[in-house]
Amino acid sequence: MSNTGTFWSVMFCMEGGAPRDALVAAFEPPVHAQAIDPEDDVLGLLAHASPDLLLFASPTGANLGLLKSIRAGQPGLAIVALALGSTLASEGFLERLGELAVTRFIELPIDAAELRRRVVSFLDHCHGASAALASPKRLFRAGELVFMENDLARECYLLNTGRVQLARALNRNTLSPIAAIEPGSVFGESALLEGERRSCTAVALEDSIATALTCDTFPHVMRALPAFALELLDLFIRRLSESRRRADPTASPDDEDWLHREAAHFSARPVPPLEPDQMELEPGEVLAMPGSSPQALYWIVDGQILVESHAIGSLEPPSASVLGADSPVGEVAFLTGDVLDVGAVAATRSRVSVIPRERFVATIASRPDIVLKLVQSLALRCRVLDESLGSRAVFELA
Repeated sequence: MSNTGTFWSVMFCMEGGAPRDALVAAFEPPVHAQAIDPEDDVLGLLAHASPDLLLFASPTGANLGLLKSIRAGQPGLAIVALALGSTLASEGFLERLGELAVTRFIELPIDAAELRRRVVSFLDHCHGASAALASPKRLFRAGELVFMENDLARECYLLNTGRVQLARALNRNTLSPIAAIEPGSVFGESALLEGERRSCTAVALEDSIATALTCDTFPHVMRALPAFALELLDLFIRRLSESRRRADPTASPDDEDWLHREAAHFSARPVPPLEPDQMELEPGEVLAMPGSSPQALYWIVDGQILVESHAIGSLEPPSASVLGADSPVGEVAFLTGDVLDVGAVAATRSRVSVIPRERFVATIASRPDIVLKLVQSLALRCRVLDESLGSRAVFELA
């Protein structure tokens, strides 16, 4: 646990017959766990103890009314539903949990040590998200510079109130407007994620308040605000697609809307966060072939994958690189709906996570590390492509 100075309080609310004593016994400082019975005055106990997290289990589903009362009485309380039987794994019950903004740990059976690990990780991320959302807020008066073109990027901004204009310098005295940023939008993230200098200038159009975000707080914000993570990823998919169209106007259009469709489906029918399936590869085994249309994103867990890039229409020999753990393979074609321009072969014995398109949104909902890595990859591709065209994409957000 990264925040070692924090002491967490967790309460278990479980029906009789659940292995709560064994689960409670698995916890130790910095997490203090205690059990309460659904027949007790649960609301009174929660109000008195003010725990950081409530672990709720109802194998029969009989206590859904109690859960609704808890959510109404403690709207800010973090609640995780434990799957101790088939009820919590059923679609209808999961949908009702989603409506109550309850996180689900779907584990059958639940292992005490694994539960402790997941609870600690959950609390740690909650703490990080709270810290991120409590990041310093900056007031910019109308006409004040937020940052200038070619500045070093040390942070990006979530605009809370007001409006900010992005513009590029045509000459020493003239700025050409690019886009106006409205409240709720993030700007300045490209240069921050890419580790590059600002590509444009940002000026407050009116008195504005913005939350400053750094690379350290970015993953926490994406975990706290999954919709923001999806919007950020969608932004870079569209930016890359536009740059590719500028490079080759005759190319077939990318499928830019699939992420919207999957996100809408995910929101309409809440499902638990999913862990990706894994496959093992022996040295020399093919993972992906150029020219194919990937229906899944490959994520290297361990081992090494040799990737050869085949530039379409180029007479140059393919360029090769070796990717290691925590790297995506074929992510551009997967995200844009294009065909693969790379071939991938296992260089060593390797394990690879496989995330199908129809499970992508549900998988990354609890994995901001994947989103951040994908955004960084797309941002780098955009920069390289834009520079090869001799100018930056018009709508790039600093």
